Amino acid sequence: MTTVAVPTELYAEVQWFYADQMQRLDDRDIPGYAETFTEEAEFEHTPGRPPARTRARIVADLVEFHQRFETDPMQRRHWCN
Repeated sequence: MTTVAVPTELYAEVQWFYADQMQRLDDRDIPGYAETFTEEAEFEHTPGRPPARTRARIVADLVEFHQRFETDPMQRRHWCN
């Protein structure tokens, strides 16, 4: 395994980006979350479904996903690994 030194500022910026991105998703700011991707992004959220391509498709997939759980009282949180 190769280790590469990364400037502390860059590491902190990346961590902040992911924290902001996941907070948007947890808050169901789906359009704001989709804006964190490039227009030609490929996003796979739900296992067994084809990836969403484009921001508009990311929004549509996530809205549909969250509608299925609208009455479920479980609080879902997201993280990157």
